Amino acid sequence: DDEVIGDAIRETLQELFSPTDLLLSEPLYIALDQANAGRLVHLIDRKYPLFPNSDDDKDGMPMLKVILRIWHSHTKDFDVTYVVAGTQVDSSAFSIDDPESRWSSWRWCSNTGDFASDIMHHRAYVEGYFPPKILQEPWGRLCVERVLRWCRGRHRITAAIVGHLLLSAFQVPNHALNECIKSASGYYPDD
Repeated sequence: DDEVIGDAIRETLQELFSPTDLLLSEPLYIALDQANAGRLVHLIDRKYPLFPNSDDDKDGMPMLKVILRIWHSHTKDFDVTYVVAGTQVDSSAFSIDDPESRWSSWRWCSNTGDFASDIMHHRAYVEGYFPPKILQEPWGRLCVERVLRWCRGRHRITAAIVGHLLLSAFQVPNHALNECIKSASGYYPDD
């Protein structure tokens, strides 16, 4: 029920920003990752529009906008910053350059970089998750090199593989890496 969800969000925000809470002086960041999934889903049914009379709701509204509007309606009185991340989210759908648009106060960032342009940053990111004892072993350093080679600078793939290695508690990490690659691609690496 929308009312129950709305009440839960409101109560949680009031708790986070209560005068006795340490977060009172700090902004709250709400991260919405993989926002591109919300971009692809449109609400086409005009019998029950979620936001009637909206100037940017003519041909169906991306679900991403619905999610952001609902959350914003609950957080507008709080110091909240949204971080919306995803690939292929079209800035033109949000009319951020139009001063009359509800999105005009949002800042659009794109092409924020990748590890491919900075191999040392990629290496530091990967090694930062490896236990130091493992990095001292030849097979541990080999695993780092293999992660770098297989990920080829891609953030999402690197994070997924590092996550897999963390879940395996770095027990036989080269084998865990092989299994991760096989699971994702169907190919069992022979490097």
